[in-house]
Amino acid sequence: MYPKKYLIIFLIFICLWCFGIIFPAVFHDQKAFFIAKPFLSQVYSTVCHQQHEKTISIVGENIFVCSRCAGIYLGLLLTSIISFFIIPKNKNFNFLLLTLALLLLDVTFSTFKIYNYSKVIALLTGLFLGSTILLFVLEQLNFFKTQSNYEK
Repeated sequence: MYPKKYLIIFLIFICLWCFGIIFPAVFHDQKAFFIAKPFLSQVYSTVCHQQHEKTISIVGENIFVCSRCAGIYLGLLLTSIISFFIIPKNKNFNFLLLTLALLLLDVTFSTFKIYNYSKVIALLTGLFLGSTILLFVLEQLNFFKTQSNYEK
């Protein structure tokens, strides 16, 4: 069983992070938007290139991260919510490597123009990787907890 306290803390953090990402869509015509946009844009620029042509637009405003990063964060969010109700089996490092390989293939193929960049494919590969990252981290936390209990 996963340590629920870690999952709750992470869920709170990722909810706030994801809300910040979609902040432009929620508050696009509010005064708060014009005040907070430069600050939030700077914060999210530390984790994403924010290339205009690769970001998702909602109600005429681009969110603060590209499609791939949005997928990663959405995968983290969805998996953290689902993990409260369902404990996935076969959480495996190889599955994490597979999803990372899919994402890297997409990046490579679109970079070298084997096919054109697709926001949908970038979102999906990010979603898969974000989901497996969280499962792997939770599995490692559980392993360390089990090890520390065994050593006592």
